Amino acid sequence: MPLRPIGYLLFKVYFRLTGIGTEYIPKEGPGIIAPNHVSYADPPLIAAVTPRMLHFIMLHEHYYHPWFHWLFKRLPCIPIRQGRVNAESLKESLQVLEEGKLLCIFPEGGRTQDNKLMRPMPGIAMLALKTEAPVIPAGIIGGFEAYGPHLKFPRPKRITIRFGPPLIFKKEENPSKARLLEVSQEIMGRIGALLEKKEK
Repeated sequence: MPLRPIGYLLFKVYFRLTGIGTEYIPKEGPGIIAPNHVSYADPPLIAAVTPRMLHFIMLHEHYYHPWFHWLFKRLPCIPIRQGRVNAESLKESLQVLEEGKLLCIFPEGGRTQDNKLMRPMPGIAMLALKTEAPVIPAGIIGGFEAYGPHLKFPRPKRITIRFGPPLIFKKEENPSKARLLEVSQEIMGRIGALLEKKEK
């Protein structure tokens, strides 16, 4: 992605952005990056430290925002309606993974308001179980303090993104609701563990 080095440089200077564990991101083939969600800056921050191009799943209302739709429709973004199973969005997401590309999805489905992890949505579990694509958990540390929902302008706080070992789930064509919940909670548990790690 041509703009990635520029974005990384800007974030490196302003947020002292650091990516840890990027070796866990597959160098080729499909993968699902699963970060916690604390600010509007999360997608470009994740993209800046990821060595491959990312396709993002984003909320329908943000994708079609009158001020930014011109930009998002030119980027590898897949709009989805919160709390609904959208067949077209699911199809596009599966196609991205089947083509051996990287997909980024925020399991919580929205930004936290208090810097605590929220209940995960079943979408990420559905994709993981239908494709066996490795799920790489990611913890965004410091992002809430830098540009959480309570802030109108980003602050120059340190942000660290820590990636963890991939999770691979055996393929299931029609997983039950209980199975989807189990998988999504396991993913969130790994994200929570990354957030609790102290920087050396």
